[in-house]
Amino acid sequence: MKIALLHLDLSRSQKEKSIEKIKTAIETAANKGAEFIVTPEVSVPGYFFYHEGIHMDSVVMTEHEFLHFCRLAQTKKVNLLLSHVKKVDGKYYNACTYINAEGAIIGSYEKHHSHQKGMETWVNLGKDYPIWHYQEKKMAVLICSDTYYEDTKKIMKEKAPDILFVPAAWPPAADHIDPLEVWKTCADQTQSLLFVCNQTGTQGMMDMTKAPSVMIEKGKMIDSYAGKEAILSADISDDKNHILSTHWMIYPTE
Repeated sequence: MKIALLHLDLSRSQKEKSIEKIKTAIETAANKGAEFIVTPEVSVPGYFFYHEGIHMDSVVMTEHEFLHFCRLAQTKKVNLLLSHVKKVDGKYYNACTYINAEGAIIGSYEKHHSHQKGMETWVNLGKDYPIWHYQEKKMAVLICSDTYYEDTKKIMKEKAPDILFVPAAWPPAADHIDPLEVWKTCADQTQSLLFVCNQTGTQGMMDMTKAPSVMIEKGKMIDSYAGKEAILSADISDDKNHILSTHWMIYPTE
């Protein structure tokens, strides 16, 4: 099983440009053999949109925009974890939606832990922890700082996903918690294969150029990447219990 992380600069909060960049990267990753493709946190419209004063309803994807991603997943025969702003009953969520290789929307995970200020003033907190199945193995999503909190890790340990995908917008910073240690601890406690899809780029309030995308096997760091935009690819064993790759395969974006 080959997975691909889209380590992209999506910080400028331009929904149409973000969507086109993601679609192009999906096509590249699919052409490299990816079965599962993951985008960074709030890829659509871009993580910093609230700071830039964009109206909330304008950042929510339309049905037509979602349909394009569904058709692309079906055409390319890939499973897609798409991170975006979700609106339900007038409330907005930091969400990740699973679209399978048949182009069907299987479900969404909404971020459970947020400071709910600054760039995340708009965030309402999710309640559910869905487990999705692929080839008889269990997969789940946590979003960024969800990996830090004990209640979330306890639930994930009980649900025991084989693979844990983490869309993120979390760079290392002096005098702050080291995200690498957080993710290693989460992978160790949950005994999952953990893949963090971070983003890159520089926006006034945060420098994401050192934000790492990582793969970790049950607490052991396999590889980390930060820097220029790239598609990161890795292979998982057929039983989904081991990461076969010893380093990222790195493909430039087109």
